[in-house]
Amino acid sequence: MFIVDFKKEIAESFAFEKVNKNWYLKNSMKTTFANLPDLDFINFLTKFSKDSIFQINSISFPITVLFADSDNDYETATKTIKLEDWKHWKLTNYINQLLLLTDIQKDNKYRNIFFQGVENGIWLKYTFERINGNWKLIKLEDYST
Repeated sequence: MFIVDFKKEIAESFAFEKVNKNWYLKNSMKTTFANLPDLDFINFLTKFSKDSIFQINSISFPITVLFADSDNDYETATKTIKLEDWKHWKLTNYINQLLLLTDIQKDNKYRNIFFQGVENGIWLKYTFERINGNWKLIKLEDYST
């Protein structure tokens, strides 16, 4: 697994091994983004966060947002955001560090980013899909309470 630090533009890899039904940290080391197993997606996220025009072009508008409706006993509700209502946001500033699992299948056309707080009710999910060779944000989910 890797932990990607977007502010420092470096990643740390962690290798584990299972011995007698227990997992142990085998080694860890710092590496550059160039050595990441999902470099294409990391490069996409970096550009998506920095370039507002690229971000708009990388979203499937109107985009669906699923959320926990606090006015309706936190039932799941849906809304859409149109292009003209979108505000650029620097996603990598919010995530800063991202955990990548090395067993991601390269041919998988989806990537999900989760934000989950600890005892604070935050639960967000961003779904990206590779469409015609390009990554696109296709769905937002906010079940925060």
